[in-house]
This record gives sequence, structure tokens and C-alpha cells, in this order.
Amino acid sequence: MRSGLMVCVSALALVATATGAQAQAYRIPGDQTADFGSAMGERTGLFARGRSTGVLQRARPEWDPRGVRWQSLMLHPTVSASLTSDDNIYAKAAGQADAVVSFRPAVLAETQWARHYVSAFARLDSRSYLDHPREDAVDWAFGGNGRFDAGRGTSFQGGTSYEQTTESRTSISAPPSAAEPVRFKVAKAYVGGVKDLSRVRLVTSADVRDLKYSDVDAIGGGKIAGRDRDRVASSLNGRAEYAVSGATSVFVSLSANARKYKNGSGLDSRDSKGVDAALGASFDVTSLIRGDVAVGYSRQAYDSAAFRDVNGTSVRGRLEYFPLPQLTVSAVAAQSIEDTDFAGAAGFLLTSGQLRADYEFRRNILLSGRVGYQKNDFKGAIKRTDKRPSAGVGVTYLLNRTVGLEGGYEWLKQDSSGSEKGTNFSTNRFYLTTTYKF
Repeated sequence: MRSGLMVCVSALALVATATGAQAQAYRIPGDQTADFGSAMGERTGLFARGRSTGVLQRARPEWDPRGVRWQSLMLHPTVSASLTSDDNIYAKAAGQADAVVSFRPAVLAETQWARHYVSAFARLDSRSYLDHPREDAVDWAFGGNGRFDAGRGTSFQGGTSYEQTTESRTSISAPPSAAEPVRFKVAKAYVGGVKDLSRVRLVTSADVRDLKYSDVDAIGGGKIAGRDRDRVASSLNGRAEYAVSGATSVFVSLSANARKYKNGSGLDSRDSKGVDAALGASFDVTSLIRGDVAVGYSRQAYDSAAFRDVNGTSVRGRLEYFPLPQLTVSAVAAQSIEDTDFAGAAGFLLTSGQLRADYEFRRNILLSGRVGYQKNDFKGAIKRTDKRPSAGVGVTYLLNRTVGLEGGYEWLKQDSSGSEKGTNFSTNRFYLTTTYKF
């Protein structure tokens, strides 16, 4: 093991952050502002869905960090450390085990204005493997968001971010012959607007993502080119919603996208254009059940005749059940068309679902458990289907406003079938995280 082990373990006892999946109060600053998928804005009036508050969203005035006020801004600095034991760091049939020490400083700055809103964030995620240093990674991100309140029921949003990310070894797109993880940079931007007209709510947004992948060493020598995966993805989205009552609304949504690849080695063009149309409902039934469900049709058409168009049913849904004030049970499901870099297939149909329970054992002790399932059905000449069950449990203990502890276990398994099947593997991870928030 590397010489820095004792220093890192000592730091683990002093610094802190949640890994992001458990307590809302100890989420890393910037995580929420880095999600550019929606410009839905705050739901008010007949479209409000706040009759019940979930365990992770609940305010805890006696435990929540106060932040640091600087003029008209509120600053939320965080520093964290975690130790993870992973029995299969390469996601192979025969696993290689290692321990990973992570260090994550982050800061979120946001305005406290009565109208309008501006925020900015920056974060760093450094991961060191004790016995396999080629797996080390340093990821970072920074960006900002803003909202302009133009008048009653009218607002405009926008945001941008830039980040460097390391592709997980468990990702279906990760090259199995890579001697080191793939790094890539992502530039994101979005704009959107919301208009409430009594019983009618109109939402529109546009976003763009520019992804650039690095070259990596291959096992046995040579390089795996990253430029073949470079692409720009953009989308235009709209949603019109009608309030049947103060607890139920129906909506229609339409989305169009374009995906442009920057092929660098003569590959058939993977450029494509797609559309998704759906009908759905949003509801808040008594104080027990809240949800947003949509079902529709998706199609992705590829420019090259070498790739068959992909189409199918699109599903997006989230249900929350509140049987007790201290217990929140949530279920999410989705089906969509995603890109792939495998030869012979330009896209695959992704179907996923998760059931999760969060329990407030004490105001400062939160328990969680989840089970999930994902299926990747590749379309085109390639014959491959991946089935991925997963599960996890965790506990978060807030010592005071400043310090929190989190521990848990995560399991993932992949069963791949077909003539071009991928690797079958399973991973078991135990983690311990300490969080310090100012």
C-alpha cells in the first residue's frame, strides 16, 4: 500500500461530506445546481405539490448548517473525506479489490433576494486507490444558474457549467481493454422559461452539451482514441399543463434532439435526430401519495444507413408515498433511447426502475435502503442485452450543525447475453464518509 495511507485515514476522521445519496442536509454544494435537465421552476398555485415533505427534503433547523453570509450572498462551503472498500475495481468477472480514499471540497454561493436568483458553485473530487494508482482520478466542476422573475407567474432561467469527469469502470460505455479510466470534459448550458396562466402552465427549455473524451492507454500497448466519442447533444423541450384541480393536472410534453459526432477515424456517422412525445399527469392525492407520470413515444433516426433507427415507448415516472411522517417510500421508472459507442449499434433502449425507502429514526439519524433494475437492449446489427440489478443501504448520523457521518453498502451485478455480450460481473462496496459544513 502507498505511504500516504495513515495520513489519509487520519484526515478521514477530521474532514467530511456525504457521497450524495443520503441526507439532503449534507449534500455536496453544487450538486443540485449542476443538474441542467429541467427549467420547470417552482410549482405554485394550482400546480403546487408540497402537501407532504419527504424525509430527505425536510428542513431540520436544529441540525442544518447556517452557512456564511457575505454581503447579499450566502456561502455554503463543504469539505469531505471518505474511505471505500471495492471488491471489483475493474468491473471484471474475476475482481480486483482495493480501498479508495476520496477528498471533496466544494462551495455554493447563492443570493438571498426576494425576487430573482443567482448561484455559482465549484467542487473538486479527488480519489486515490491504495494499491492501483493508475485508477486515481481528480474530477472538478464549476458553473452557475440564474432566474429572472419577469412578473407574476412568469420567469426565465439559464445556466452553464464546465466539468472534468472520470468514466466509471462499471459504465456500459467504458472500454474493457482500457488500461486506465477514461477522462472526459463536458460543457453544458441551458435556457428556459415558465408561464403560469391560472389553470394553464407552459414550460419551455433548450440545452446543449459538448463532450470531449481523452485518449487512454490500452492493455497490451497502443492507444484507445477518445475523439471517436466526442459529440455535441442539444435538445428543445416544451410542456403544456392543465390543472384539473388543486391536486391534479394533466400535461402534454414534446422534445426534439440532435446528436452530432466528431468522428476521427473513419467510423460510420452516428449523427442522429430524435423526437419524444408524451402524455402525463401530475398529482398530490391527500397527504399520502404524490407523483408525476408520463407515457409516450420516442424515435431516434440515424443519418447513416449502417444504423437502424431506434423507436419505442417512452416512460418517465416518479411516485412518492408517505405512510408515516418519518417514512418516505419513492419509486422511479424510465425508458429512453441512449447512444452507444459499440460497433454495429448506434443506440440502445434503456429501461430502469428503482424503489427506495428513507426513514427518520431520529431527527439526526436517517436510514435508507434501495433496490434497482436496469436493462440495456442494443439495437442494430449487434446482439446484446444487459440486465443490471442493484441494491444499497445507508445510514446518516448528524452529530451537530457542522459534522455528519455516513456509512453504507452498495451492490451491482451485470448479466450480459447475446452473440456480442459484454462482461458479466458484480461489485460490492462499503463506504464511510465524514462531512464538515460551515
